[in-house]
Amino acid sequence: MPISNDTAPLAQFLAGQAVRAQEFLGSHPTVRGGQSGWLFRVWAPHAQAVAVMGDFNGWDTAATPMDRLPDGTWVQTVAGLRDGALYK
Repeated sequence: MPISNDTAPLAQFLAGQAVRAQEFLGSHPTVRGGQSGWLFRVWAPHAQAVAVMGDFNGWDTAATPMDRLPDGTWVQTVAGLRDGALYK
């Protein structure tokens, strides 16, 4: 099931009212452009860079950088990632 792009959970998280932030932040299976993968989101407003690394990219911190959104959320979709893959 694709994850919603609704930013309301982040607004609730920032207001200290989040009861379901895990539905927005973290990793979630998704389908984009007809290809399945995993969507990663992390809130790190003061980070200079964030990346997803794992067994799928040789644990290379430069291989899968995340994109910073204006609200301090970092996002990246990894297409073709298999269920059970190891990542940080």
